[in-house]
Amino acid sequence: MDYATTAQGVLKHIGGRDNIKKGWHCATRLRFYLKDESKADVDAVKNVDGVITVVKSAGQFQVVIGNSVGNVYDALVNITGPLDADADADNGAAQTESGKKVNIISRFMGFIAGVFTPFLGALAGAGVFKGILALCTTFGWLSANSGAYKLWYAASDVVFYFLPIFLAFTAAKQLHVDQYVAATLGAVLTYPSIVALGSKSVTIHFFGIPVVPMSYTSTVIPILLAVWAMSYLEPVLNRILPGALKTFLTPLLSLAIMVPLTMMVVGPLGTVIGNVLAAIILFIYKYVPAVAGLLLGAFWQVFVIFGVHWTFVPVIMNNLSKLGADPILPITAAAVLAQAGAALGVFFRTHDPKMKSLSGSGFLSPSLGLLNRPFTG
Repeated sequence: MDYATTAQGVLKHIGGRDNIKKGWHCATRLRFYLKDESKADVDAVKNVDGVITVVKSAGQFQVVIGNSVGNVYDALVNITGPLDADADADNGAAQTESGKKVNIISRFMGFIAGVFTPFLGALAGAGVFKGILALCTTFGWLSANSGAYKLWYAASDVVFYFLPIFLAFTAAKQLHVDQYVAATLGAVLTYPSIVALGSKSVTIHFFGIPVVPMSYTSTVIPILLAVWAMSYLEPVLNRILPGALKTFLTPLLSLAIMVPLTMMVVGPLGTVIGNVLAAIILFIYKYVPAVAGLLLGAFWQVFVIFGVHWTFVPVIMNNLSKLGADPILPITAAAVLAQAGAALGVFFRTHDPKMKSLSGSGFLSPSLGLLNRPFTG
């Protein structure tokens, strides 16, 4: 595949740079918010060399490329300039080409995709690394007390332990607030002294108001709620503060207000929501496992095609945090394995070079992805 040629073809048939409101990529797709989707020639885009198919979902125009999507995106940016800085949608909300807001579910899916996609590779790599280390200690190839294990375990665990910081940074970008102030807020939730207080359930007081710190390491929902709340506070501060003082007063007041608010209200609320979600998932898995397996196993790849699978990501991460394991990933592994088997069958039967290359990567990607599933929970 000639990445530059593919990028030029995609750009031409989606209406050119002027028709792109925002563009980025995930693990396999170029994703666009187009200003006028009627200007995009779907059939022409599908026929561009290197393009697998086109999907319209969550208000996005998605061009499926496969494993080479990062290279195609880089080639595209070389032509157009930055595409991810044009996020002028309403508070991170996905919009259609005509400017109409899409429904709340699509907006939520677009938000979650934007939050997790930037560091999905780090999550996957760390998860596989954890699995390799688990195998090494199980079979006695490496001692858990050795220096090598401790260094490697830190490398595999840090992205999960400090997950609130990563989530705060990417969520802030989606919600158009200061990413570094948001990351600082996430760092407060993982600050050693706060974590120590949370582990001991020690009550502290904020001007006489009791605060019971909790352990927020590896959590998802509390920090997402905190950054969402911050997205309403920061514009107010920017509007009322003098221009010359905004640079330091807005971050100062944002932290001064949001940190205690998060510790007293938002964080505990997020924890309660997370516990309820975990309990519901565990109840379904325990008492009606056949239904859970049937629905998720049968429709998971359909969810992926339309981008609906992103709604499960916070639930999965929350389960890993609250339960120490997640029942969703093993169930969906059956669907992924079936896809890998189908792709392998096509690989052996087809004589079309392009289809053979496509089916080969279609087998390899889910097969390697499965390595990450058993060891992330």
